[in-house]
Amino acid sequence: MVFAALDLVFEQFSKVLNIPADQIRLVSALIMAIPFGIVFSFLRGSFIRHFLSIVLGLFLQYLVYKDQIVFVLLQTLAVYLMLKIFNRKSVAIVVFVQSLIYMSAHHIYRQWASYGSWDMDITTILMMTICKWTGFAWCYQDGGKDESKLSVDQKMRQLKKLPSFLEYFSYIHFFGSAICGPNFDYYEFNLFIHKKEHYSKIPFTLFNSLEWLLKAAAFSGIYICLLPRFPLSYVLSQEYADLTFLEKSLFFNICITLIRIKYYAGWCFSQAGVASSGLSYNGKCKDGKNKWDRVLSCIPSNELSYDIKYKVECWNSSVQFWLKKYVYLRIYPENGKKSVQRANIAQYATNIISAFWHGFYPGYYTAFFQWSLCMTCAKLFYNASINKAHVFNKIRKSVSSPVFNVGRFLLAQVPLNCFGIGFQLLSLENNHTFFKTHSYVYLILVVLVILAFNVTGWGQKSHKKKTEGQPEQETPSGENAKSQ
Repeated sequence: MVFAALDLVFEQFSKVLNIPADQIRLVSALIMAIPFGIVFSFLRGSFIRHFLSIVLGLFLQYLVYKDQIVFVLLQTLAVYLMLKIFNRKSVAIVVFVQSLIYMSAHHIYRQWASYGSWDMDITTILMMTICKWTGFAWCYQDGGKDESKLSVDQKMRQLKKLPSFLEYFSYIHFFGSAICGPNFDYYEFNLFIHKKEHYSKIPFTLFNSLEWLLKAAAFSGIYICLLPRFPLSYVLSQEYADLTFLEKSLFFNICITLIRIKYYAGWCFSQAGVASSGLSYNGKCKDGKNKWDRVLSCIPSNELSYDIKYKVECWNSSVQFWLKKYVYLRIYPENGKKSVQRANIAQYATNIISAFWHGFYPGYYTAFFQWSLCMTCAKLFYNASINKAHVFNKIRKSVSSPVFNVGRFLLAQVPLNCFGIGFQLLSLENNHTFFKTHSYVYLILVVLVILAFNVTGWGQKSHKKKTEGQPEQETPSGENAKSQ
């Protein structure tokens, strides 16, 4: 009765606002999580907090996904059974592979049943929950290892014993992330539920939650008003092909930026619910101000950065956390032997898993390959900027600071935007149509830069001897500079 009445309201709003009903339903559910979270933040006692986490989480999931939530519930149960049955030394791999296959099957069905559709369906929450299922399994496997083989972070997050099904289920279906994330580890959730460490004194959460809600409203207003004026379909038209190179570049940069703003709107709505519960609280800064960055969906300020590594980390940041902790660092451990080859294998494997995570449209794979090339470029430029600092300093001094910074920003942003259009176009045919109108110039330039650095080796080797005990610097792609 309650769900039927709410569906009727959503349909009415959909007609009045001319916005798809599934989007109205999604935003409404995300806003509902805010008052739920404020009430939840005042509750004490782990059992009642676990119980309410489940009840509210299932309520919101059913409101958005209806009967399809059975597919999430079945996998939640299956993962727990696998943790009980399989050898602890290898159970994380079993869970990871099975979960990836399970999610992939849903991606394939969606692609077959409604090719090219961007409507909300169960794959949205499956994509976020696979991060929890697999991360939980890795932490449980780590709990059975010799601690000398674990990194400091892995020691902190390890699960010495398997939590109860109530605790596990509450973590997976926590209402603050039950609709579209964000992802976080059981370690944070357990501290949060039991109000330990900095969670023992969570400040009033309303104001931080409203701050995220206002950001979400602002982003929503921008893309609702402007995106129709810069439709993605236009880049496939003959009219677009007839534009000058500069006009085409300007159009696709604006178009993909507005599409990203649409994602930021959803993540900010989601973050508002997480913030209201207090889960994102991270103690106080040195100046006494509250920090609210323990669990984040995104960091919108990355749009103004010229650092590709930072941009990647801030985009859907909770998923980037999962990819780094449970894909990249499992192939190339922090406390393992440094190897350029292994680091590159880890980087490309992470990109492949990320592409699988998104689905099976060809455009995803071409885009991730092209973004990998951008990451390689970033590493090469970073090494050169360190080893040939005097050259870059001369360039900086020869032009005004604003010109230098704008140029650096465009070098990072434009190729990423161009390849991002390919991601959105989905098919190889559409990708070829778009890139052909630009004569593949951005892809060619990126490849030529990589070839130039590799052939000449310019700026890639340091002439300074490493001081014993000197810490290694991190590159824009997440590896250490000394391993390049």
